[in-house]
Amino acid sequence: MIRVNADDVSNIVDKYSRLDIENASPMDGLCVALLDVYRCSLSQSEAREKITFECHNLAHEDKFFDFFSDIFINDAESCFIFIQKSNSESSRKMMKAKGFDDAEIKYLLEIKKFENELYAVTDITELKFWVKMTSREMLLCNFFFSRIAIVGNYDLTLPLFVDELFFDQYRNTAMRNELYFR
Repeated sequence: MIRVNADDVSNIVDKYSRLDIENASPMDGLCVALLDVYRCSLSQSEAREKITFECHNLAHEDKFFDFFSDIFINDAESCFIFIQKSNSESSRKMMKAKGFDDAEIKYLLEIKKFENELYAVTDITELKFWVKMTSREMLLCNFFFSRIAIVGNYDLTLPLFVDELFFDQYRNTAMRNELYFR
């Protein structure tokens, strides 16, 4: 994991207004959508029935990884992550229950010291780790690519800020991975 320099931070802030983009106001030239497993919002009863860790987060994690990988491969200029929030209840026992191995647990506990920092993602394996952290709600990360920013969120409903010229391209990428923009 590489901590980025002030120029990288400045470039992202120039485009998206801030690193904690989930708190940003609407920005010119960017469309806002939600990346989700479902085409439309679920009712409260549907959500209670369908959204459990095993039947939702784990079942759909690979779709999100494939979506992020497609962007990373096709948008290779850059990928940065901003660790916005960690699960304050994280413990070794909880991490084991969520399917993390000992090396990942050790790494995660070390990373938690660096919240509110921006890092460069350098390869697919590292990207998969960060998607896993977000999909399992251990760390919620904001992912910044050159034309799309994806906000880590609960229940795999991820807000997106997409360059309006590339909105359809990314929506099609989501659909190829059985995900939807809404």
